[in-house]
Amino acid sequence: MYCIRCGLQLPDDAKSCSRCGTPVPGMAPPQSGLPWAILACVCCCPATGIVAIVYALKSAELFKQQKWEEARKAAAKSVRWSWISVHTAIVLTLAYMVYGVILLYRQLDQFDQLMK
Repeated sequence: MYCIRCGLQLPDDAKSCSRCGTPVPGMAPPQSGLPWAILACVCCCPATGIVAIVYALKSAELFKQQKWEEARKAAAKSVRWSWISVHTAIVLTLAYMVYGVILLYRQLDQFDQLMK
């Protein structure tokens, strides 16, 4: 097997080129989840969305540094924080709706008392 960038002959178990650092073709970067993290930040909950973005960017940087396992773990954390953003937004939306219904019933009750 040869490096696709510099042409150096590599051992069969190599994960990257020892000369230029290029990962072997079978070693693809983990799916960092950056697009989902950005969507979670903009549409759901900015506080947890920012954490997801940081982990996604950290994953890409760790992959460039050839820290494969750490990059995979950072990508998994990015996806986890994106889901936390979505769930936080759902819970807050439901709580806001319940609060609105409670206020509506109180207003209707006061209106009924005024009409008597």
